Amino acid sequence: MEAHNKDTKEEKPGPGAIYSSMSRNEIKIILEENLKSIPYVRGINNHMGSRITEDKNIMIVLLTLLKEKNMYYIDSLVTNKSLCMETGEEIGIKVDKRDVFLDNIDDPIYIKNQIMELASISLKRGTAIGIGHVEKKHTAKVIKEMLPYLKKNGIEIVSVSKILN
Repeated sequence: MEAHNKDTKEEKPGPGAIYSSMSRNEIKIILEENLKSIPYVRGINNHMGSRITEDKNIMIVLLTLLKEKNMYYIDSLVTNKSLCMETGEEIGIKVDKRDVFLDNIDDPIYIKNQIMELASISLKRGTAIGIGHVEKKHTAKVIKEMLPYLKKNGIEIVSVSKILN
């Protein structure tokens, strides 16, 4: 999804992106194509999208389509002006937000500290949602190293689908 600073190299969302300049119909077509490209998808989240997640009208289009497909939405909270949670609740779709970004910095010590923060939240609330990036060099390795610690503390890594159902 489009970010506010969409013209910088780091913020170009790439193919299949949703932009604020698109019509409602274009947004629906793009989202449908994206969903079809991932078999068995049960929900989505935004990777970027600060401009889109602040736009209630666009979020209504996106979340309504997801609701029709009995899917959920996770807000990555890339902006503190996000309207995803309130719009999702109004529409009646399963919606939640991330608690911790695991790997904004691709450094093992940083990622370990983020996992510890996520674990702390989980122990306090019963669940927590962390978001990481598959292309980062250290994320999977650090998660694997942290599994004994998590298990020892009664924490299980599960899919978001399991948390929302």
